[in-house]
Amino acid sequence: MVNGALERLILFVLAVLVLSGSGLAVSEGRKSDLTLKERQALAQQFINKVPPNWLVEELVEETVRKAPKDQRESLKQQIIHRIDMGRVRQTHIKYLVKYFSVDELRALIRFYGNESGFMLYKKMHKFASRSARETFPLVLFAYKDGMKAQAEAEKEQYDY
Repeated sequence: MVNGALERLILFVLAVLVLSGSGLAVSEGRKSDLTLKERQALAQQFINKVPPNWLVEELVEETVRKAPKDQRESLKQQIIHRIDMGRVRQTHIKYLVKYFSVDELRALIRFYGNESGFMLYKKMHKFASRSARETFPLVLFAYKDGMKAQAEAEKEQYDY
């Protein structure tokens, strides 16, 4: 039970991290004018104002929700105890630095660094993760359907 829950948690965390940047547009070109150290310092400042702990707790809650009720709390504690929060923080910093310019990081800090902004940040993560989870099967279906249609078209093209 624990291994399956941990695997689901890891997959879910990875999906959310990929989608974490979805709140604001990414500006790859503007990053080059400022140093990596500046972006890292601002990313650290953002993480200090908007710590990822709540996200991890939410992901764990979601994971244990399917466990028997009498096992949820102990399973939740087991999972939380095993998560390397330093690594989670470093992962967040890594992707903040990768996807946001200095100006965008400053805007994130200004917007999400207060109580109302933080509440919106939490909602954006819920929105992004849940909508992506429901959208992904639709994309897979369309991909499989498209591949099938393409294979049929190629078969017709070569049938004499």
